[in-house]
Amino acid sequence: MRRSRTPSVSVPLTYLPTYLVGAGGFSPQRAGTVLLLMTAPVLLAPPLAGALANRASPPAC
Repeated sequence: MRRSRTPSVSVPLTYLPTYLVGAGGFSPQRAGTVLLLMTAPVLLAPPLAGALANRASPPAC
């Protein structure tokens, strides 16, 4: 039986804001900003990796 990886993503996204506000002492706005900044690598890495792969590999015939 194959297990889903969904909980590994949804659990931190659900509880991290609460943790940052409660235990971390962040304001709700600051916690939201931190979570927003965590998406930057997800948005920036694929195009950069694609450009690097295109440069490093020979063109397909």
